[in-house]
Amino acid sequence: MRHAPATELINTGVSTEAVRCRLGHASTETTRLYALLDDKVADAEIRGQAIR
Repeated sequence: MRHAPATELINTGVSTEAVRCRLGHASTETTRLYALLDDKVADAEIRGQAIR
């Protein structure tokens, strides 16, 4: 139940750190297990572009 909202937040531009705090994780690494980036979002981030 937490994976989809975390992924959605990350994919809309919310920082991993903010999602980590919201989910109550002690480690950002734990949050990254929940937050899988959409390929389009990852590609844009690598290119330094914002997704809207």
